[in-house]
Amino acid sequence: ERGEAAGLLRVGNHVEHERGLAGGLGAEDLDHASARHAAHAEREIHRERAGGDDLDGALRGSRAEAHDGAFAVALGDGGNGGDQGTGHNSTYGNAQMKDSLLGKILRIDVSDTSVAYKNPPTNPFYGPTTGRDEIWALGVRNPWRWSFDRWTGDWWLGDVGQDTWEEVDYWKAGSANGVNYGWRCYEGNATYNTANCLAMSNYTFPVRVYNHSTGALAVVGGFMYRGARFRNMWGKYYYTDEATASIDLHSIDHVGNSFIDSVALALTTGTFV
Repeated sequence: ERGEAAGLLRVGNHVEHERGLAGGLGAEDLDHASARHAAHAEREIHRERAGGDDLDGALRGSRAEAHDGAFAVALGDGGNGGDQGTGHNSTYGNAQMKDSLLGKILRIDVSDTSVAYKNPPTNPFYGPTTGRDEIWALGVRNPWRWSFDRWTGDWWLGDVGQDTWEEVDYWKAGSANGVNYGWRCYEGNATYNTANCLAMSNYTFPVRVYNHSTGALAVVGGFMYRGARFRNMWGKYYYTDEATASIDLHSIDHVGNSFIDSVALALTTGTFV
């Protein structure tokens, strides 16, 4: 697919028309110079975190895509199980540490090609506030496939769990930045390691969780469908699991109520049936 640039980078810009399930994030939406510079910015972030950390763990699920003129980059917690051990903060884990880029969603400005990237002053920890200027959200474990709804600007994320629970996280456009999705304190809605954690009210819990009891293994985030061909699919978020042969449909109404369609769409040779 043309939407891949520099291997781990997924790029796209604001487009006036809406695309369908598999579209919307094509590298054709950026000129080659912009795509190269965005890839360079992401490499600089990873290079900074390589010393002493498990770089493979940092790269898990890493993606970047245009949103409100900036790039968002998702980084895993560092690689070791439970966000602990070598390369992980022994007290809080990396995902809860605001001075670490690991286990975070970052938001950077790559418009100035004279530098690798800049940090938008609207980021929640920009300036003298405690925390890295790059951070937009925290508390994720292994963000694997995520996207913005091109119609509303809402953000959807599949975050792979540790042992038992998979989750889909959600951010409503216009709400506060600096959301904490709870890992390693919580895996899905279940407590995991709450030592040194805050009260539950400080965390944003998933809109969808499911466990491995039915053979699921790892959530794979998808896209909000905004195409014109399948009108009954419009406005639904589609995602799957690495170990299943179905796609789940998720929708949220205008007041925030969450709905999961009871029947998944079976996949046969890559087509909807």
